[in-house]
Formats: sequence, C-alpha cells, structure tokens
Amino acid sequence: MVNKKGVIKTFEAVLAIVMILLFIYTILPTPTNSNPETPFEVEASFDYILDEILTNSSLRYCVVKVAQCRNMEYMQDLILNGKPTTYEFAYTICDTPTCLCEDECVNFKDKEKVPGCNDLCVNSASWPGEKNVYMGDVFVASYQDSAAEPKIFRIWLWSK
Repeated sequence: MVNKKGVIKTFEAVLAIVMILLFIYTILPTPTNSNPETPFEVEASFDYILDEILTNSSLRYCVVKVAQCRNMEYMQDLILNGKPTTYEFAYTICDTPTCLCEDECVNFKDKEKVPGCNDLCVNSASWPGEKNVYMGDVFVASYQDSAAEPKIFRIWLWSK
C-alpha cells in the first residue's frame, strides 16, 4: 500500500469516462427503421407463389411463352389461393427489370380496366392510397424452349 492516492485517482478517471459514455449513449437519438419489415404472411405468400411459378413447368412455360397467361384461370387461382385473405394484389409479366404498373390494368374480378397500372398488369382492386405495398419478383426462363425470351413475374401485395 505504497500510494493509495494514485489508485483512487485512476479509479475516479475510469468512472468519469464510463459515466460520460453512458450519458452520451442515452442522449443520442436511436435510429428509426425507415423500411418496415415485411409481414410474415406476405413473405410466406411471396415464397409460395413465386416458388410455384418456378417449379411448375406449365406455369413457367405460360409466363415465358403465352401472352394471355396473365388472364388464364390457373394463374389467377394461384394468386388468389396463395395470397393472404386480407390483402389485395397486382401482378405483371414483363421483359424489362424496371417494369411497373402504370396507366390502366385489367381487374379480373370485374373484367374491366382499372386506373393504376398498364395493360400488362392484372389487379384485384384499385391501387392503395397511403398503405404499405410489398413487392416480390422472380426471373423466369423456360427450359422447354431455349429460344424463348426470359420474363420477369412481379407481384405487389397490400392490405385491404
């Protein structure tokens, strides 16, 4: 016990540094998550619908080769059965990675044009106003016809 004052001064300095760091940590604002997480049921729906398109050879061929695929009953049944019941949707089949729904689209509930997406887009309801819209897409190529151009199948979901 040669010099008790040196040990006490060192302890005081370490304690002061810890207190300053705790004060700064509690005062600084916490970053907010600007991207809300995708709900589990939406993520599960995307997994089911997109996996079904990728693994079902007739659906793959339909997406890649058949221009009327978006209006075919089994494609519509896949979407209606795969989405959560409390969600509306829109989907499109396109050639470019930047395709979006614009202008008008076909509402297959009523078989009429609906403002909000282009004629390559199929929609179950009009586009939402201030709701979160979730998107999933998949790149589809046909293994039956190597000359066929690959397509992008893109789907949007939002709560009713």
